[in-house]
Amino acid sequence: MKVLVIHDNCSIGGGANIYRKKLSELLEKEGVKTFVFTYASQEEDKETYYCYHPPGGIKFIRYIHKYLNLFISLRKWINKIKPDIIHIHHNYIFTNTILLACRNKVPIIQTVHDYRFICPIGTGVKKVKKEICSHYQGFGILCYLEGCISLRDFIRQFILKKINKYLLKKVVTLFIAPSMFMKNALKDYGLEALFIPFGIDYSKYEGISPAGQQYRVLFIGDLYRSKGVDILLKAFCRVSKIIPRARLDIVGDGPIKEELKNECQRLNLQNNVTFYGRMPDDETLKFYSKTNVVVLPSIVLENSPLIIYEAMAAARPIIGSRIGGIPELIIEEETGLLFTPGDTQELSEKILQTLTDKDKATKMGMAGRKKVESQFGQQKFLQEYLKIFNELVNEKS
Repeated sequence: MKVLVIHDNCSIGGGANIYRKKLSELLEKEGVKTFVFTYASQEEDKETYYCYHPPGGIKFIRYIHKYLNLFISLRKWINKIKPDIIHIHHNYIFTNTILLACRNKVPIIQTVHDYRFICPIGTGVKKVKKEICSHYQGFGILCYLEGCISLRDFIRQFILKKINKYLLKKVVTLFIAPSMFMKNALKDYGLEALFIPFGIDYSKYEGISPAGQQYRVLFIGDLYRSKGVDILLKAFCRVSKIIPRARLDIVGDGPIKEELKNECQRLNLQNNVTFYGRMPDDETLKFYSKTNVVVLPSIVLENSPLIIYEAMAAARPIIGSRIGGIPELIIEEETGLLFTPGDTQELSEKILQTLTDKDKATKMGMAGRKKVESQFGQQKFLQEYLKIFNELVNEKS
């Protein structure tokens, strides 16, 4: 079987790209040949990768040419490799052109990795009022009236969004949702999806030692405002006043890194907080060994954050925002703790709770490990996809 994978950018980090790579690796081990079509990749030399580069030239001609050229390039790639399945992951840059180029007799699957698929600003949180949006039908006049997009953007995107929704219904055979939250959001949006949670190789985390008596908190992720790291810093400032020995490790990189470092200076946390940048997987494992609790302080509608699977596999309790798909994975007071997004007081209390009650923290971590082993194994994840692929290919033939 041959699968063509389409993903906007294969050269960056992030959960969607990790998901894509891990699934492809698992499929390859089962004898499924995977090919990739992308706009950016560090693996361009591979025969299985097609990295599309938009043409240059005069702006108006380039604008028309890039869509036509993209369509022709993808069609040629499809005709050359003759895939049995096309699997779309992120498709935000030239969405409609990609869908039109994929339209043929090959079954098309799309895994929806984040709320950007539905929300024009990608957060699911109103820009002005800072509250969760209840406009589940996606792009519409309320996006403008609530102040999330300008009138110009609303007018410019209106027709394109209508075409996009039509094409999604006509072209995509099956949508995959990594969380029940996303499955329900897609249903409200008018698209049916199948729920398949992520699967993790928990055996990699078996050698991680117990947390011990240190007072360490861990954040792993991209440093974007949506991740709420500034909120974590404010909450940790309260924690450090009660437990001066407490330490916060921040592993990741992003556009607000310097801003966050300046915030540390302002809060006088420079001796309690360390920024490590983005680390390879084997190095990241070492951080789990020396941490007591992992924190995910997101302020947007997260889908199914991979960091939660990792924390549970490492037998560490996790504190997460009560938003999006996070509460599905964290069982309150059993595998971790939840707090109201943006509430620094509540977050600091939850962190202190895990740092001061080591026995409870250990029990929550072990319960998370059992949850991963019973529900989120890598083989179960793989078999779900193989079953879908085989069914769709058999239906086609």
